[in-house]
Amino acid sequence: MKSLFQDFSLSAAVAGFIATVISYAGPLVIIFQAAETAHLSREVLSSWVWAISIGSAVLGIGLSLRYRVPVIIAWSAPGSALLVALLPGISMPEAVGAYLVSSLIIFLVGVSGAFDRIIGKLPAAIAAAMLAGILFSFGTGLFVSLQGKPLLVLAMFATYLVCKRLMPRYAVLMVLLVGCSMAFLAGDLHSEALVIGMATPVWITPTFSLSATLNIALPLVMVALTGQFVPGMAVLRASGYPTPAGPIIASSAVGTALLAPFGCHGLNLAAITAAICTGREAHEDPGKRYVAGVVGGLCYLVLGIFGATLVSLFSAFPKELIAALAGLALFAAIAGALAGAMAVPVFTAPQFTLSAAISLALPLFVVTMASQNLPGVAVIRATGYDLPVSRLITMTGLATLVLAPFGGYALNFSAITAAICMGPEAHPDRDKRYTAAVSCGLLYVAIGIFGAVVTGLLTAFPKELVVAIAGLALLGTIGNGLAAALRDEPHREAALITFLVTLSGVVVAGVGSAFWGVVAGSLALFVQQYRRSSTGSV
Repeated sequence: MKSLFQDFSLSAAVAGFIATVISYAGPLVIIFQAAETAHLSREVLSSWVWAISIGSAVLGIGLSLRYRVPVIIAWSAPGSALLVALLPGISMPEAVGAYLVSSLIIFLVGVSGAFDRIIGKLPAAIAAAMLAGILFSFGTGLFVSLQGKPLLVLAMFATYLVCKRLMPRYAVLMVLLVGCSMAFLAGDLHSEALVIGMATPVWITPTFSLSATLNIALPLVMVALTGQFVPGMAVLRASGYPTPAGPIIASSAVGTALLAPFGCHGLNLAAITAAICTGREAHEDPGKRYVAGVVGGLCYLVLGIFGATLVSLFSAFPKELIAALAGLALFAAIAGALAGAMAVPVFTAPQFTLSAAISLALPLFVVTMASQNLPGVAVIRATGYDLPVSRLITMTGLATLVLAPFGGYALNFSAITAAICMGPEAHPDRDKRYTAAVSCGLLYVAIGIFGAVVTGLLTAFPKELVVAIAGLALLGTIGNGLAAALRDEPHREAALITFLVTLSGVVVAGVGSAFWGVVAGSLALFVQQYRRSSTGSV
């Protein structure tokens, strides 16, 4: 304790205070929304605020003193957002049971040291996409709230934009102050709802159900580990603190489990607010910045004790203010999650070599025209559509040319999938079946934009699984190719030679086996068939 007073500094204390205020100004708003959608009583909401505040306080103070590092603990904002949608369909005792299950899983992850291994196997793009989906409604909620209180919401939005430019660290705090001032001046503050009093913890006996475990516990584990602990540890590492992750994770899980019956849904490392306390603004000496974590914990403690006053204060605000504040507070999180989930085109400057032209370009041309465009045209003709085939093939070639530097190797007609869209199953009226292709194209666009998620999903699988899927998916194509190759007896040996040479993988003069297979098969066919018809007719 003596060293704490010696290391105390005003800058560290201010950093801890600002971090706490921002936590309440932003993420706490989401809890009020969750409570409102679930129609929770003011007493239960007050207990919920008390639990997360006391837990954040005790853990933050204890861990900061233990490791002499500014460890900022907060409640899970993504987890709170998850509860906005899920709490209305589940009872509070079941939710508490789910909180206990999630804390047990997180505790096991922490004490086992498996955190880094698990995160290494979970693609960041998938976690980001899930997080973006959870938070997205809060971003749109900001603009929906314009309908109710346009002047209030526009003032808050303008404040956010200006402060994000001039003082980004305090943008949310300034938005809260402006919003409260606007609500007070406009007479929208429900002063009759204000009360002064301490929070009274309300015990909720947990019940356990499979539905709550699957719908709440497991998503809470995922968002806590990937959306909170990962960036939280990244902040500590970036600031030069080699603090072990396991004890922090395990301690947070124990704190959550002890306080879950009082409404605590999840305690974890903070990231954005932690950056305030781990930077040079808190203190020039990294060894004395832990004071910010201790002061932040003390602020949590005071605000948690007076949780009833805090709840009544937010209850007095118009709902549009709460919705706008939640959306603005989560703007950065939504943008970051979307950026992590979306694909980013990478330009590859082309190089031209004779070897690549012979071993790759020519085989691609042959298989594209013979195996894709030809059956594709057959499907078009068989379903009675008279389309300008040459023009369409030209367009696919141009599209491939434009997209090749980004990895697009060949665009062509489809055959099997095209038959699905061109048949009567798509629409009885042939003239209206084009809408199936439009829908297909829109799906391609959506999947393409979120290509990072698709890539992350595939890289998360064992390579043997991907190889097995590819092999099984191509069994029909391989079988059809072999059947077509060996169907005609006069061409059978030449086709077999082409198949065997291609299969051998032989490389001659830097040219791959696909080209030499075509050469060998064509040569064999020439030798076997040259002038045979004219000789046979003599």
